[in-house]
Amino acid sequence: MTDATEGESTWDRLRRRKLVQWGVAYAAGDQGLAQGVEYVTSTFDWPRQFQQLATIALLIGLPIAVLPFLRMHGMAPEQLGAIKFDVKLPN
Repeated sequence: MTDATEGESTWDRLRRRKLVQWGVAYAAGDQGLAQGVEYVTSTFDWPRQFQQLATIALLIGLPIAVLPFLRMHGMAPEQLGAIKFDVKLPN
């Protein structure tokens, strides 16, 4: 463990790696898509199973969508190698 992560709680590490932000963003998008599917399903009288399958697909997609961002933000440093995310903002 490096000095930067010593004494950090799990919650702090997840927030630093932006898991919380990406999870909330995915859930918000998920909610919008689910409402759109519900609207289209009722408008065109599609079977209820279509809405149920779409909901299951969106729920399964959460870890699939968030895991790459975990890796990108340092969850697996051995796989990232020497990539550094050094961004300098203009003054």
